[in-house]
Amino acid sequence: MHRLPIAARMLKLNWDHDLALLATILVKRCDLQPTDHCTSTEEFSSPSYHAVYNKFKAKEDTFRIVRSQLNAWYDQHKHVSASSLIDGLSTDKKEIGHFLRMIVGPSNRLGCAIASIEKDGWTHQWLACLYSCSPQKNSLLYEYSGKPAEYCTTGVNGKFQNLCNDTEPVKDCMHSKLFNAMTANDTTSLIRGMLNRQTQPRTVGWIRLINWVGKTLGVPMFTKG
Repeated sequence: MHRLPIAARMLKLNWDHDLALLATILVKRCDLQPTDHCTSTEEFSSPSYHAVYNKFKAKEDTFRIVRSQLNAWYDQHKHVSASSLIDGLSTDKKEIGHFLRMIVGPSNRLGCAIASIEKDGWTHQWLACLYSCSPQKNSLLYEYSGKPAEYCTTGVNGKFQNLCNDTEPVKDCMHSKLFNAMTANDTTSLIRGMLNRQTQPRTVGWIRLINWVGKTLGVPMFTKG
């Protein structure tokens, strides 16, 4: 995996019924573009939305297509740099938005839905997902440090050592006060600080998706590498 700063406070994603219901409503439009209407829930005021369309022969396995698409989203990490975590841009002008949504640190809830139709021997399929938190402009996607989960206030997740405990609190998708006190206000200093820290390969984004895919879609998932 591409080398990125170590996540110091990244929450594990769990399935959210309300976000899934909202994703179901959105995906039935059969449109990849976000709606102009309000997409908030009682708990999440500004969830992050992304969607994808696939066309394949009707005999293909739907879940295999979904799994392949998740791989494609994850593979965008190859074009992500440290500065991408702030400005959301790829240095080689590649699409990285799907991967960036996967690694927003304060996000701890996710809901997805699939819509499909068959026509002339082809299946047209839309997959839409909503995360509890959205990437914020000119703000780091996640808290970083030289040690995984260093800023998790409730400890480390028992299964995923790079993620926080399931009980880790998050308010309004904000970073922890501890991290905010240790970072500078200007983008240049933030990027320099990330690059100067020791970084190691981390599969944090993909690990976070495993939790809901295996449970919701009922397909075998990859193990942590």
